[in-house]
Formats: sequence, structure tokens, C-alpha cells
Amino acid sequence: MNGFINGAYAFAGTGSTAPANGTYYQSGNDLGVDGNTIVFGFRLNDANFTALTGGTSTSVTTCAQTGWTIVTKGSDIPNSTAGAYVSRVFETDKLGNVRCSDLGGAVAATYGVDLQAPFLTVAAAPADQGPALISDVFTATYVDSALGGILGSGFGTTPVLVKTQRNIIIGTNNAANCTYGTFASSTCSAATRPDGNVPVVGTTGNAGQAGYYTSTITAVDQANNLSTSVTRTVAVESTGPVFSGGVSIPTLASTGTAIFSALATDSLDIVATAGGLRYPTTGGTFVIGQAGPTCGIGFDNVLTTSCAIQVNFAPFYRSLTNAATFSTLGVKPDQVTIVATNVGGLASAPLNGAIAPANVQNGVALPAGITFANSINNATLSNGDLTANNPQSTTISAVLTGTTATLATTPFSQVVFYVLDNRPLSATNGMYIVIGSSNSGAVSGVNPARTITYSTTWNPAASFGFAGTVDVVAIGTSAAGDAVIAVPVTITLTQ
Repeated sequence: MNGFINGAYAFAGTGSTAPANGTYYQSGNDLGVDGNTIVFGFRLNDANFTALTGGTSTSVTTCAQTGWTIVTKGSDIPNSTAGAYVSRVFETDKLGNVRCSDLGGAVAATYGVDLQAPFLTVAAAPADQGPALISDVFTATYVDSALGGILGSGFGTTPVLVKTQRNIIIGTNNAANCTYGTFASSTCSAATRPDGNVPVVGTTGNAGQAGYYTSTITAVDQANNLSTSVTRTVAVESTGPVFSGGVSIPTLASTGTAIFSALATDSLDIVATAGGLRYPTTGGTFVIGQAGPTCGIGFDNVLTTSCAIQVNFAPFYRSLTNAATFSTLGVKPDQVTIVATNVGGLASAPLNGAIAPANVQNGVALPAGITFANSINNATLSNGDLTANNPQSTTISAVLTGTTATLATTPFSQVVFYVLDNRPLSATNGMYIVIGSSNSGAVSGVNPARTITYSTTWNPAASFGFAGTVDVVAIGTSAAGDAVIAVPVTITLTQ
């Protein structure tokens, strides 16, 4: 019995039956009557303990239970912080005859009690439910206060803290992944794929290794206490999604929406898609971004290999011009771009589709004699920066200025506000994305002057994890889809 026991260890036996958990004690039939009562006692292995000669005795005096604590399981005994324990079996038959025996026989067994389970601390990378390479290592450190640390020794007042590092190479399914060094046992489930295939690791790249991999480690100390299992699930992929065919471009009406379609394939779930609609305006190329659908949620052991992407632009602008050339007919969109990103964080090559002028209905110039400009009430915003005193939101306004004659009615049915997406990993990086809109403006001014102000409130911390400067613009559009861009304003985000 030399070693450690845990809280679940059971001391059990009857007059003719060995303990349920082993053969440490076997009663004979020479005590007079079967059906003997057996109890187990424990005490410290200190100077007051004297082992039984030959390991057993039938003396009533010798077999007295004085100084022994009767127990039935390991949890009845405290941790071995003061030294090792010994146990003795006390048996009494129905005639009152007694017998006692030291567990271990002629050389009494010493043991420690460890009621504390080990635990695992896990390295931050690779992230659970995140991307990984086939060569990435899932690292966990085993920590235990098994008193003594090494089998059969060290039962003292100072626990030995054991720390043993354990690695699993993502995508490697071999025996070496389940080796825990020289310390006591551990269990692990090497990285496997949900399709049941055993991955074969090459020296470079991830060819043929795409999929979701799950690795599990459970630590077991010398007292057979189990740690809580720690699991890493990662996506392994070396290439981004691939498009089959080109972009389907509809005939674009003057109002409503414009839907562009494409088909992407990948060996992992496609978790982000987006489209960009390009306008070659006189002030420079302007690209409006719009998020598309996802295909699969990722990390569910279900691989989605194809994705029918439909990017819906609403509102759709049939013509777009700059505020500086307000009365000039705006340009039509000339190109749409669609991109897709898989759960491994890898993006496709952009798929571009040229938009022929004939596909877009002709626009009309908006009225002259009007100016259109952006304004903001807070140029610096706190985007998760709790140490600064900057506000977390701002009001963005788009102001039409004219006279009671030129602004007898507004030329806009709606004003939409956009921010230039500078987030490096965003599917709409480099595109302007919607952050708000207004369908009616507040009229003010003293005759003959008149202004109409459209406003929205933007709180970037809610959805825009980025620190730096961003451009914000407003686009006013008529009911027919002819639009004007106001000159951008800049907002600084702190984080």
C-alpha cells in the first residue's frame, strides 16, 4: 500500500472477503465463526506506533483500538502534512475473539493521503476556438500539491509542488503526444479531426490537414485524483476560400437594393463575407462596404464547404457625386468586389466584377445653390479607454444649407452615415461601412436662410474595436437613388 490514496479510496472487507479495492487484507476462517466484523483504523507513523510482530496478533490488549481512528474511506483522513500514515485492521467474530493486522503485513505499509486534485494551467496560444497551424503546440502545465510528489516518499510538513509541462502538437496523433515526462500518470486525447481521419504531419505547410482539431489533457496525480480536463479546439487551414465562377451582376434599378452574388468554396466554415461597391468620383475612388452572409458557425464539427454569397446594398446609389460639385451628375458604380474569410482567419483573393454602364439606370443632377457638409460634436472618442476622460459617443450631423427658395423641400429622402473601416482583420477593411442613418431632418434658419440637419449618434465601442483616426462621411440620397457625399470629417479613437 506504500504510496498515496485519495478521498475516494475505500477501506472495506468482511470476514471472508478481501477489500473491494484490492488484496491488502484477506481474513481466514480460523477465528471461530464466519461473518466477522472488520473495521479499519489509521494513525501517524510516529514514535508512538509499534508494528505488530509478524504483522498480526490475536491479543485483546495488543488489538485495542486506543490511539487509532476508525475510517471507512480516504476522505475520513486529513492530508498528510504531518507525516505518513499507517493502518490496522481490527476483526471481531461473533464469539468475541479478536485479531488485528497491520496493512502491509510484517512490514507495515506507510502511505500518504492527498485529497486535492491537480489542475492544469494552459498557455494562451493557440487560442481555443481559433486558428492554428499544423505545427502549433498546445501547452499545459500540470500543478499538484501531492504531498511528497514522488511515489512512496516525502511525507513531511512541507508539500512538494510539482509542475510538469505537457505539450500536444496540433494535428499530431501519436503516442509521443501522451507522454508526460517522468512524473506520474496523465491522460490526453491527441489532436483528432471530426471526420475520423488520422492526420499525417508533413515538414512544412498544412496540405491535406484542413479541419477542426480537438486536443484534451487530463492530469492524474499519484493518489489518482483527476484534474478538470482542458480542451483546445482549433481550425487548421493553409489557404483562404476560393471562388467558383464570377460575380453575378443584376440590372440595377434606380431605387431599392442591389444584390450581387458569388459562390465560394473552402474546407472550413466561411465565417465572414463582404462586398465593396466602387464609385470613381471626381474627389477620388469611393468604396461602399456591405457585410454578407456566413456559412456555418465554426467549431461545431460540421464542415461547410461551399457558400452562396449574396451581398445586398441598401440603399443602392445609381449615381454619386461630391458636395463640391453638387449640381453635376454623379458617376455610376463601375466595379463590385466580393471577399470571403474562413474560420481559420484566412481571406480569399478579392473577386472583382465589372459593372457595365448599361446595367445601371441613368441618374439626374441634384439642384444647385445648396451646400452639404458634415459636423461632429466630439472629435475624440474613448473606444474602451477607461483611463481617459474622453466621451464614448458623438453626434454626427449632415447639414444642408440654402435658402427658402432652394430648400423649399429637401432633395434627400434619406441620409446615411459611413465610417472608413481601418480594422486590419475586418472583411470590409478599406471600405466605408454604415454606422447610422436619418430619414428626416430638422429645419431651421431665419428667412431667407434655411438649413436642414440630419443626425445620428455613434458609439464605436459597441462594434468597432480599433484605436486611431477614422474618416466619417454622410451621403444624402434622393428617392430615385442619386446621391451626394459630404466632405469627410476625422474622429480619433483612443483605446
